[in-house]
Amino acid sequence: MLNKKNIIITGNTSGIGLNLNRILIKNNYIIGISKSGSKIKNNLQIKANFLNLTLLKRKILNAKIPNKIDYLILNAGILGKINKIENISLNEFLEILKINFLSNKILIDCLIKKKVKLRNVIAISSGAAKTGKDGWVLYCTSKAAFYQLINIYSLEQKRVKFINLAPGIAKTKMQDQIFSVKNKNINSVKKFQKLYRMNKISSPEIIAKRITNFLKNIKKFKSGSFIDLRNFN
Repeated sequence: MLNKKNIIITGNTSGIGLNLNRILIKNNYIIGISKSGSKIKNNLQIKANFLNLTLLKRKILNAKIPNKIDYLILNAGILGKINKIENISLNEFLEILKINFLSNKILIDCLIKKKVKLRNVIAISSGAAKTGKDGWVLYCTSKAAFYQLINIYSLEQKRVKFINLAPGIAKTKMQDQIFSVKNKNINSVKKFQKLYRMNKISSPEIIAKRITNFLKNIKKFKSGSFIDLRNFN
């Protein structure tokens, strides 16, 4: 179990983030960043809508964050609409890029500007960052941008370890959204809907425990690595 670490978790009020928060709060100093209030009494909870990047930046710069962060876990993200590209508007692209991509740059840059000593940055990634799926242009595009953002930070910020971590499929609001897709012309959702019906999708509690186990062993991995958590456990 991690002990006496300073940890930031984004998107800590639901799904994987909430369960990470529940596990890690026991022995560590936790800062949560989410658009809604936390169910857990953290050491610091920053309420910010990631669509409002200006306000997010202001709140991070003004927050009383410790001068060292052992783990920055960039977990916040949305799936976005699942539909064919021609049915996706530019505004929908802009919204998901703010939440899944640009908000993470703002957070990292603000911590650097505040001269916070960052040790490890863990980006909760996805296979969608590397492999396209029909109907998933919003998610795949934003996750690909996020993946490269972390990859390039690893090249430029040598004193910080940056990891792209794909945790596998978790039974969260995203999977509920995928299961509800009715468009039979989008083949990519069929696999996930089948897994959902067969109850073969891991719970967010299980995924969070795997991530916690990974954090304890992070020294084994090089900065810039893309880790599929399903191969690690």
